[in-house]
Amino acid sequence: PHPVPAQRTYVARRPGQGWPEQCPPIQAAQAFGWDVINPFEMRFVRGEEGWEIGANVYEVLGGDLQARSGVTPYDQDNCWQWDADQILPHRISPHVFPEIQHQAKVSTYLFLQTPPGWVLLMSDIPNLQRDFRVISALLDTDWYFPAHPWHAVLELGAGALPPPGGEG
Repeated sequence: PHPVPAQRTYVARRPGQGWPEQCPPIQAAQAFGWDVINPFEMRFVRGEEGWEIGANVYEVLGGDLQARSGVTPYDQDNCWQWDADQILPHRISPHVFPEIQHQAKVSTYLFLQTPPGWVLLMSDIPNLQRDFRVISALLDTDWYFPAHPWHAVLELGAGALPPPGGEG
């Protein structure tokens, strides 16, 4: 999928005056940047120990990355969660895992590279409340060109979770 320009408003409201999204600075914040839309539906279900990926996980292939850059891409799933015993891509300490077990990494399917001196901010849509949040990241894409697509980290609600087997 290709990124699409951000929108001035993301919430359908009833007619009337005074909605926060009618404020020009809020519209500017929401319309700044690009939306990266995941082309697949993902479902998370409540398991015995937290959220789990329910279905619809696809392997991400490199597309034209090798032809464009000479980098051989690694294959990966488009969504995965932290593993308490993982070592790669980085180690998870035993005392850290319980704090991050409700997070999932979701691929953007994008291999992004920018001119020197540029960085990209990956974040959630400003002012949009959902049952999850996107953890913001600053991507220094002029010197680090990955062999896998850039990904975002979602933090799934750890609060009022549905019972085991319930969908989110």
